Amino acid sequence: MERRQQVFTSAGIRAGRRYGGQNRGITRQDAGGTVKFEVARKGFGLLFHHLLGAVSSVNDVGTSWSHTFTPGTLLGKGLTLQKGVEKTDGTVQAFTYTGSKVVSADFSVDQDGILLVDMEFDCELEETSTALATATYTAPVPFTYAQGVLKVDAVTRASVRSVGSLKITNNLLTDRYFLGSTGLKGQQINVPFDSIAGSLDVEFQNLTDFYTLFAGDTSAVLVLEFVGGLIEGAHNYTLRITVHDCRFEGETPKVGGPELVYQNVPFIGLDPASPPAVTLLYKTTDTTP
Repeated sequence: MERRQQVFTSAGIRAGRRYGGQNRGITRQDAGGTVKFEVARKGFGLLFHHLLGAVSSVNDVGTSWSHTFTPGTLLGKGLTLQKGVEKTDGTVQAFTYTGSKVVSADFSVDQDGILLVDMEFDCELEETSTALATATYTAPVPFTYAQGVLKVDAVTRASVRSVGSLKITNNLLTDRYFLGSTGLKGQQINVPFDSIAGSLDVEFQNLTDFYTLFAGDTSAVLVLEFVGGLIEGAHNYTLRITVHDCRFEGETPKVGGPELVYQNVPFIGLDPASPPAVTLLYKTTDTTP
């Protein structure tokens, strides 16, 4: 996360002036950046809500809650983020980011790894006068590779080695600057078209897993799901991302030597009439997102 600013330097010429003009000033400023998270079974509902915009919550039983996130309005939604940077004297300097919106979330998982998400934020301002807040933690336990599965049309694809990317991007207007706003941007507005895209690392085992869908440009339902420990009854900690109209933009398998054949299988998500283009189910003990 960092401050970004545009600086104006006068180009006026003057007798005896050898170097650039002395008139200089900030014309506009904002902030932003990308934060990498280990996706845990608690505490991520707020970020998912600000990523997609709408949420429906159901109490499954006892302490188990299912939060289903779907595309909805992002207007009026904003986060305040803060990071603390330790100085050489041991004290911590707070950097606070106001008016923050989620630009994108890129989920990935490597072999023997854990589920990660890179979240890109666009912010109105970085400031340093706000005191550092006290951090609270919810004993986070991340989802692991062993807990994951990828399904296409409800059938597990056992040939998937890893998920290089499943990225949901909001098309935000991030340059809404106006006279009289002291160089600060207006609220970032979501406009068409958002995007869903990603890539899979697979072992070529058969035609039906991905090649046939690619060759026919056939619509399929892609599900990336992680199921963690038991919460209560028959309910486990779960994260399930569903792309309801997935199109594979793959490739013909290529032989480069005597080794097994592997493929990079890219895909995109389109917007069906119904259901929503993407849904995200988060089953957790958090009662609210």
